[in-house]
Amino acid sequence: MYTQVYFHKVVRILSIHLLELIKDYMEKGLFSKEKFHQLTDADLIGLALKEKNNPLVRRLFLREHFREVFSTNNWDEYRQVKEFLKEKLDERELRFDEAEKNVMDEEFYLNYDGVLKGLKEVSPLMKNLQKIRIYRIYVEPRLKSHALQYLKKAS
Repeated sequence: MYTQVYFHKVVRILSIHLLELIKDYMEKGLFSKEKFHQLTDADLIGLALKEKNNPLVRRLFLREHFREVFSTNNWDEYRQVKEFLKEKLDERELRFDEAEKNVMDEEFYLNYDGVLKGLKEVSPLMKNLQKIRIYRIYVEPRLKSHALQYLKKAS
């Protein structure tokens, strides 16, 4: 469930677009790094709603976000496809997402038959949890079919 929620393809691309919007606002001088830490969600949404024609705002609020065209958990395959698409499309029309997370960064201990044992030691499920690795490539919505055709021809 963790990967299906926090690493969902739309959640990831909207996070990328949100960071782009925040960076854009900082570059425009709408707020500084220091001021940003004082903003609420409502403040940021209020600024965004004043710019309905801004493509960054449209991506976030009007579902004009970039679309996934490639996903893998293989780093080498991802890098190869990334370089291939960068040759075919303008890099401004592409977004790359490299998500990696250790599911359990630290050990948890529990009383197991009167003995303190690590959770990974007593649970086969926890012992076998693998690091989450998801590498994705997104494109401008109008280019999705073109990008998919390029990838189909390449394979």
